[in-house]
Amino acid sequence: MNNSNENSVRSKNMFTRIITEFSEFYKEYKIQRPFTSKAVTLIILGVLLSIILLFAHKSVIYSEAIAADDSQYVFQNNLVRNPSWNSVKQFFSEVTNPSTVMGYYQPLAMISLMIDVSLGGSQDNMYIFHITSLCIHILNSFLVLLLLYLMFKKFSLAFAGGILFGIHPVCIEEIAWISERKSILATFFLLSSLILYILYVKYSKKKFLVASIFAFTLALLSKPIAVSLPIILVLFDYFWFKRLRILTLAEKIPYFILAAVFTLIAYISQKNTAAIQVLPQSLNIIQLILLICYINIFYLWKLLIPTDLSPHYDFISPISLSNLSFLVPAILTIILIVVFVLTYRHSKKLLFGYLFYIVSILPTSGILRVTNSIACYKYAYFPSVGILICFIILIKKITQFKLSHMLKYSIAIILVLIISFGEIVAVNSYSSKWKNTETLYKHITSINPNSYEYLDYLGREYYSQGKIDKAIEYYNQALSIDPSSAETYMSLATALFAKEQYDNALSLYDKALDIGLPRNSRALAYYNKGLIYDEQQNYEKAIIMFEESIKINPNLLSAKFDLAIVLSKLDKYEEAVSICKEIIDKYPNNELGYAYLGILYSTEGNYKEAVKQLSISIDKNPNNSFSYHMLGNILANDNKYNEASMCYEQAIKLNPNNVRIYNDYSKLMAQQGKFEEGIEILEKAIKILPNSDTYNLLGMMHEDLQKYNEAYNYYQKAYEINPENEEIQSNLNNIKHKIN
Repeated sequence: MNNSNENSVRSKNMFTRIITEFSEFYKEYKIQRPFTSKAVTLIILGVLLSIILLFAHKSVIYSEAIAADDSQYVFQNNLVRNPSWNSVKQFFSEVTNPSTVMGYYQPLAMISLMIDVSLGGSQDNMYIFHITSLCIHILNSFLVLLLLYLMFKKFSLAFAGGILFGIHPVCIEEIAWISERKSILATFFLLSSLILYILYVKYSKKKFLVASIFAFTLALLSKPIAVSLPIILVLFDYFWFKRLRILTLAEKIPYFILAAVFTLIAYISQKNTAAIQVLPQSLNIIQLILLICYINIFYLWKLLIPTDLSPHYDFISPISLSNLSFLVPAILTIILIVVFVLTYRHSKKLLFGYLFYIVSILPTSGILRVTNSIACYKYAYFPSVGILICFIILIKKITQFKLSHMLKYSIAIILVLIISFGEIVAVNSYSSKWKNTETLYKHITSINPNSYEYLDYLGREYYSQGKIDKAIEYYNQALSIDPSSAETYMSLATALFAKEQYDNALSLYDKALDIGLPRNSRALAYYNKGLIYDEQQNYEKAIIMFEESIKINPNLLSAKFDLAIVLSKLDKYEEAVSICKEIIDKYPNNELGYAYLGILYSTEGNYKEAVKQLSISIDKNPNNSFSYHMLGNILANDNKYNEASMCYEQAIKLNPNNVRIYNDYSKLMAQQGKFEEGIEILEKAIKILPNSDTYNLLGMMHEDLQKYNEAYNYYQKAYEINPENEEIQSNLNNIKHKIN
């Protein structure tokens, strides 16, 4: 027992000696190499900050939510999905009229997403995008730490600020929303530009100023919302460095020129692609001020009290003092202004932090509207740095109170810990809303029950799940709120197309086009009309629609592929093959080019070459059900039943809601005389989506089994859905004769 106590005492003494020796070494090292010691401290704090943030946000990495424009930015974007120098060139060259995304010029953000795709990012591997965004957010948090250290010269204050910025739930959308890569990347370059400018002021070395201007340019190439930086630099000169004069203003000329150029580019590109609406044309000066007051208080409140968070908040009407939603923020803004005026001598730096926030948030104030949102929580990401500066100033003032050293530092630490704990609770709550697309849109519509835009999005999610009737329910709900929503008419038309209500679908596509759609949606409407005409075997009209779609959006490859298929049906085989080969030359990593080329070879009976092309397609993307489906069809035509069966099984595994796969799989069973197995497969398809093709096949198989009454019932159901189909009409008439 005594030996045990002695060993324990020795261990404690040894541990104490190690700590003491390390402390003495660090103090000596700090005196001898002050700059290096600061760098070592920053590295240690950076590593610790990274570990904390990785732990705090680990759940967001596994988010499977596909937010509003993620498909446009990545999953349906041919330039992003086919990483190449050609894509890079196109991203940079399409300045005022981006072809693959609606909105502004953002080449660096698009290239960043393209790199993620080259690393394996896809709809099945979304975590790759989230990991990249989380890493950038951690870098941003470290840059905030560094910025605060340069401003306050205190490691403790800087680390507290880095933690509070890094944990805050305002970052959740930046990490989980894939298309928001633009904001988080722009913030990285903005913070870098700010830090480099401060180093320029501190050391008077032009290289820091040049580097700051370059970083600002990169921020603008990521997202033009970075245009507020020149004014923030002027605020730094006036409030923080007290060096505002003619010469220092002249230093900002390159910043202001860049900001003006990119603002103009953003305005033109938004107008060209996203049907921008400029509010001041319809608002008077009072309404404009009320709107800015609302934005000011709204984001301030959400940053301080992060509850009921959402990527979207509906626009509020009317914008007038009679509306409490605008009256209260106006009063609170006036109170803030009065407080700052009365306490100006003592609160200059607090005013600086607040103005940093205001100037940063103004570009997102909704003056230039491209959505129906009055606010989006993601817009507060960079502006939150201004509020954080205010908080750090208050913490510093607490440490300067005439209290005992222990008490005042305890108060500061407890305050930071309480806020950090509140942020973690909010992060966990908000992260759960991003679990998947359905949970996200349900959450948004619960906060914004009259948001026709997100009711439409929720309908689209149910459509993707094969729940067509439920999708239609939400589309109709959206249209009851806004009967002029062209996008929702288009969504409803697509659902009716799936239900084979072709005439109604065509009518709604035309209505959407008449109301007015953004360019890419307009191209998609013509493409879908082409698909309907193809189903109706009106190939000439289908070709016209596909060509119009391609004219509007040359990057809509699906229109080119289906144009090739229709041309082959009109015996224009060489022209069809040429289209596919041209796409393969331009996008060698696009698996669909090889798949469609294989389909064309199979129509000519060249099964060997068809199988080869489909195999290449599968090698390019083993998770594409379409390639397995088409390979199954080709193998079935070549009487290779076992291999065909394996392909259909894999296609169903990858896309269990596609009834066409079940239909073709049942035909394979019928080829082998396995009618019972074929019927079993078709019954699964009917549970997913009742359709004329499946009912018709069920009728044919029951007829082969000489079950004529059952066959008649199925033919009748097929006819009710699609009475214009000649094959169904013929089958129905024949079975009537057999029964009689």
